[in-house]
Amino acid sequence: MMSIFPAIAGCHRPLVAAITMLLLAAAHFDCDAATASPSAAGRPVAAPPRISEKLLTVDDFGAKGDAVTDDTQAFRDYTAYLRKQAVANLPQRAWVLGFGRVYNVSDSIDLTGFQFFLFQGNGSQIRSRVREYPAIDAAGTGNSTFENLHIWAGAPGGPENAAICGLQIGLISNSQPEPSMTLFNVHIDGWYSQAALVNHESEIFSAYDLRINNRYDGPEWAYCVIEDGIGHWPFHSKYIKNTRSVDVFGSFNENVFDKADLENTGNGPVVWMSGATRHAYRRSYMASFTKGAPVPIAVICTKFKAGPEVCHGVIGLEWDVHSETSPSSVFLFSGSPRVDVSGLFVNDHLVQAGHLFASDAGVTSVKFCNTRLDVPNWFSPAGAKQTVFDKPELYTFQGDACIHNRYHTVWNAPAQFVGRFRSDKLEGFAFGPGSYIAEDYDGSRITTGTLDAASIRGSGPVIFNNLPASASGLAPGQLWNNHGVLSIAPGDGKGTP
Repeated sequence: MMSIFPAIAGCHRPLVAAITMLLLAAAHFDCDAATASPSAAGRPVAAPPRISEKLLTVDDFGAKGDAVTDDTQAFRDYTAYLRKQAVANLPQRAWVLGFGRVYNVSDSIDLTGFQFFLFQGNGSQIRSRVREYPAIDAAGTGNSTFENLHIWAGAPGGPENAAICGLQIGLISNSQPEPSMTLFNVHIDGWYSQAALVNHESEIFSAYDLRINNRYDGPEWAYCVIEDGIGHWPFHSKYIKNTRSVDVFGSFNENVFDKADLENTGNGPVVWMSGATRHAYRRSYMASFTKGAPVPIAVICTKFKAGPEVCHGVIGLEWDVHSETSPSSVFLFSGSPRVDVSGLFVNDHLVQAGHLFASDAGVTSVKFCNTRLDVPNWFSPAGAKQTVFDKPELYTFQGDACIHNRYHTVWNAPAQFVGRFRSDKLEGFAFGPGSYIAEDYDGSRITTGTLDAASIRGSGPVIFNNLPASASGLAPGQLWNNHGVLSIAPGDGKGTP
């Protein structure tokens, strides 16, 4: 073959041959890319769409992000561009803000109905002046992620100045597949009359390093997070219609909050949830700094329908949370006379609440099954005594309870207890009907055995480890401790090791 580089062909034949092969290969590749090539079946295969070399951000559509300019129209134009990209199945599937900007907007940002998108804030803040709609509306959006975004909306002065919510996600119909969503390093601050984050049944949802401060100062309760698995809360959207059934349980499973910092510094609890199955709050902090009467940390609504049956329960809730500051209770059950709680795990290293569990006026019975309470430290400010149950006669308990009674916490006997009970200080505790195994971690803390003789009864033995030999006021029965068997005659209330 004649060389295409005759001037150097004589002295560099290997190099010339290599360059020639590369040029021919490139020409062949360009020809194939410019025309459709036949498939194995003889049908033409369409060429892939052209990929833009530049990832467009909202700044490319005129947004300034200078904390002064109204960037509303730029966000509208940017969203319209992304929707055309999505419809045409073009490659840009990312909503991107500039780095460290502050964008002022006066309308709800429409991010509804996107799929497989990345919403990248790049550390920027959106300051919204919208009131009747969410600052960011992402209802119907699924399999997508919000990252590194700060949302600020609302103003003080009650409901007329507050925003409805900061971010709205979730289902828009009963037939929509679960819109799995992820939040990473998202911060929502401001005044929200409903909640900072409202989740309308988006399951397989994950939030990592979520920070919320709801400052709402209206008369009614408002929340940091609403986890609505039953269609109970009103839906607010300027762009999309919600046809979900109201107060009907669907599928609301496997939601996780990890290292969340949720603070209500206005008026209301931190979390409202209903219809949740296998949800988890891990390594998180929740505080209610309300300016009025103490409120609970979490409200659990337990009345909803599952087909023809009315359900009353909570299933598989993992609560690894530090709860403060002096709320009325950690949990408040509400919505139905009967409450069934199955698979609850509570690990709270410093409880400052008046009660661990409380119920509203309509609740007549609460049944715990397969429950584990692990409260290493229960702080009691100003010497006040706290109790595990607000109205112990309403509760039956099956599971394990470990309470480190450092201050003045009182285990006030539920109507029935079956399981294992452990505490480092039994003074002032009352034990109701049931089978107890009570392990005392530090016998030196027990100065008197002030156990109600009439309250320790049931079908099984009561076992105490490290109980002092001088303890008195114990119930009739067989009691074990490090001194041996205490044989107590019925009605005597005293024993000799």
